[in-house]
Amino acid sequence: MTQELIYRCTNDACGRGWPRQVAFCPYCGTQQEAASEAPVEPSPAAPAAAQPPRPAASGGATAIGANSGTAQNELDFEPPSLTHANAAIRDLAPPSLAKTIASAQAEVSRGDGDAEGASRGGNLAWNSGQGGAPNKPPVAQGPALSSDMPEWASPAPPARKLAPDEILAPPAQGIHSAQQANAGGGKPAAAPRAEAPRSGAPLRKPISKTTWFMVALFLLAVWILMRPESAAKKAAYRVDDAIAMLPECRLADARAELAALTEAKAPKAQTKRLQDAIAGAAPGCEKKVRRDKAWKELAPILESATKSGAAERAAERLSGFTRKWGESTETKELAGRIDAKRAENLLDEADACLRKNDRPCLEARIKAAEKLKRPEAEERIRQLRERLSHLLESTLLDQASSPAPQSEAASATAREAQRLQADAQREIGQGNYRAAIGRASQCMTQTDPGNRECQQLHEKAERLEREYQRCIMGGMSWFNGRCL
Repeated sequence: MTQELIYRCTNDACGRGWPRQVAFCPYCGTQQEAASEAPVEPSPAAPAAAQPPRPAASGGATAIGANSGTAQNELDFEPPSLTHANAAIRDLAPPSLAKTIASAQAEVSRGDGDAEGASRGGNLAWNSGQGGAPNKPPVAQGPALSSDMPEWASPAPPARKLAPDEILAPPAQGIHSAQQANAGGGKPAAAPRAEAPRSGAPLRKPISKTTWFMVALFLLAVWILMRPESAAKKAAYRVDDAIAMLPECRLADARAELAALTEAKAPKAQTKRLQDAIAGAAPGCEKKVRRDKAWKELAPILESATKSGAAERAAERLSGFTRKWGESTETKELAGRIDAKRAENLLDEADACLRKNDRPCLEARIKAAEKLKRPEAEERIRQLRERLSHLLESTLLDQASSPAPQSEAASATAREAQRLQADAQREIGQGNYRAAIGRASQCMTQTDPGNRECQQLHEKAERLEREYQRCIMGGMSWFNGRCL
């Protein structure tokens, strides 16, 4: 005959039972230190709806278990296993389900060797009533696990018995709670749970002071490199940019920047520096503006005069402009074009003189063209020089074949007078009136005193010189013997 062991809670306030040995009570959580010494209580077969058995009021083993169990630390509480749930379900379930659970527990007990020879689906209480009672009253045992038993009610494997060194004493709070429960006859109040202190090395190594120092240095360097510029530096940069506009005579932009700096309350030193720079550049810029305006008006006139053949007049007006406003790249370029046109005109006149066999005229035109020093006229000048030499040879041959002149001295004087007259005329044509006056005076006084032609040339040169001076002093231009 098989007996079912009923283990009781060592806490008198609880006193509930369960079919297997456990380390902690599944109801109140008291450690079952004396669970192995609990007596085997025979329980007669009872209907499934019977109330759960009540624990004894006191007992030696139970009292010892209560005293030792209350000393167990409540932090070592383990949740009840499935077996505990089965015992609770058996006590609280309806009769049919409780009977099925008892049968399943009996089948497990037979498999463990605790109860052999019991019939499948029988009840120990009924068998003992028919066949005779055993030495001790048997414990109620249900039929085997039926097919309609739910899966969650299946029994769990038996728990391992704890060794004495594995059992920990509960804190003092558990003892007081157990005593209060025993005194009052009720259940002990649930003690607050606390987490066990962690032990061992930290999860990661703490950040060292050197690392923090390096990070601080890095942030300082970033701040120094990327920090915003101060207002004074920004104002200084803006002033420098405004001063850079002055060589281009962008006075309006510079003054607008000065007004903006004044409104932004820039440092007075910076604004004063910009004011001084604008004041220093203003006269030169104003003169440049007037010069540009005068040049825009004069340049088209000079271009048209050069193309129409009045290169001498264009040269005179350009000379007056450069004396007043100074030279520039535009004036030099236009002067080069005018000189090229003048050299071309002089060489054309030299060709006309050559056709007339007028040697002094040809020689004067060639010399005037050479003074202009135009590379494009050098080839024509060389050719005219050769033709002038041929003309001179032919003239000398003609004079040798003709009868002797009056006298050598008279002929030499006449030739010298003619040369001086040609030089005076050439100088007048080039606008060099002072040089023409000198040639005419030499002709009148030294070479051929009383020569009327030399006297006329002298008077003409003096008149043109006076008119030229009056024209220049009046701020006008002199061109081809006329004031414009």
